[in-house]
Amino acid sequence: NAIDVEIFKPKDKDFIRKKYGISIEKRVVLSISADLQDERKGVKYFLKSLKHIKSENLMIITLGKKLNFESNIEINDIEIKQLGYIKDRNKISEVYNIADIFCISSLDDNFPTTVLEALACGVPVVGFRVGGIPEQVTEDCGILVNSKDTKSLGKALEKLLNDDEMRKKFSENCRKRVLQNYTIEKFTDNYIKVYNNALRGKNQ
Repeated sequence: NAIDVEIFKPKDKDFIRKKYGISIEKRVVLSISADLQDERKGVKYFLKSLKHIKSENLMIITLGKKLNFESNIEINDIEIKQLGYIKDRNKISEVYNIADIFCISSLDDNFPTTVLEALACGVPVVGFRVGGIPEQVTEDCGILVNSKDTKSLGKALEKLLNDDEMRKKFSENCRKRVLQNYTIEKFTDNYIKVYNNALRGKNQ
């Protein structure tokens, strides 16, 4: 799927955090899934990775069908805030813009739209090296590790959380990557080329 870059784009993080009651001092990692309890989405590995992270003011935000615990809890003194399922794409874009990092811990995925949406909002991605994700997340806009390796996942998150300069540079690269490759216009042009090539082959 292509991305509407007029909806999913970098926004005023301080303003949006104030709107959602989240301190600008927090280092926020976002996890999104239609169903956070879906085994294939690997959220339990993301949660296990938290014990390997040393970073001040860390906060986790989840979006999607809630996990089986209270809306706001703490794991290893890390606050976890569950926002539940949101349909409105403008609100989803705001949630991306709350985050410093988007973590995708899927064990199997093709070409997840959530990754493209995060990149379009200028949010660096950390996750597992599975499916089509390595094609989306290059080394200049995120960090990928081997599937189910919770320690490496935690350390990758820690590295990016604690390096403001790297995170800023990655953020700029994320947006550029989407504008160059994943806009609706780019996808439309590519589809037209495929159909034209197919028609030319049929007519030969």
